[in-house]
Amino acid sequence: MIRVAVYSANRFRAKTKSVRISLSKSGSRASFICAICGHKSGFESVGRESTPCDWCGAIWRARAMVLALLQALGKPNVALSQVNEDWSIRGIGISDDIKIASKLGGKFSYVNTYYHQGPKLDLCAVDEQWLKSSRFIICSDVLEHVPAPAETALNGLHSILQPGGVAVISVPYKPEGITEEFYPELERYEVVGDDVVWHDTSGTRHVHSNPEFHGGAGQTLAFRLWSLPGLLEALTSSGFSHVSVMTCDEKLGVPSLGLGDAVVLAYK
Repeated sequence: MIRVAVYSANRFRAKTKSVRISLSKSGSRASFICAICGHKSGFESVGRESTPCDWCGAIWRARAMVLALLQALGKPNVALSQVNEDWSIRGIGISDDIKIASKLGGKFSYVNTYYHQGPKLDLCAVDEQWLKSSRFIICSDVLEHVPAPAETALNGLHSILQPGGVAVISVPYKPEGITEEFYPELERYEVVGDDVVWHDTSGTRHVHSNPEFHGGAGQTLAFRLWSLPGLLEALTSSGFSHVSVMTCDEKLGVPSLGLGDAVVLAYK
């Protein structure tokens, strides 16, 4: 029996439950082949932001993003380390974890970009150099941090892709209902101490005294909690021709978490 950290729809406060995972075991540890580095590793518990590989340190979410990309590129059931180099495939990371970026850069014509430093890419104001430039985009836990309207960033993602390209997307989400906007009809905002002072499009001033920030550099204020149906619908409305969800693969260290494990593949 493996302990699995999952997330509630109430702002994703961590909870824990026991589930049975049918991985091969060595002693009390489940074993897997890391989807990124290809080394054999093991763990005693599983969580979206934990379960690091013993070799490269990649957590569950990092492995899931790479697994989803390989599935989208028609290379399922193998680790990234086993994939042949193909410099004709251009890709972009949106503030990717270095554990992903360093490996992708060794296989494809890939560049990792940032909101707050160079090479800079702002999904809400995409520079001309990025337009129709890439076969794939990795966008992991970014879209909850873009100011409203979120459709602007989704349109930006779409504009970066070449025809037939794919955006690999993860966000914290609730499985049902509608997306919860923390700052609806946002016009402008500023962070003042521990508060967010913001104005809506009518000019009304609001003070949010309990804003949600996530770790990491750049734009870390959370503007929304996506619902999974809301995200899929928004991507379709932004022009993506086909939207699907990654298939988890226990053997490659990406077992299903039961909740919060969807990685979305949005094709142009």
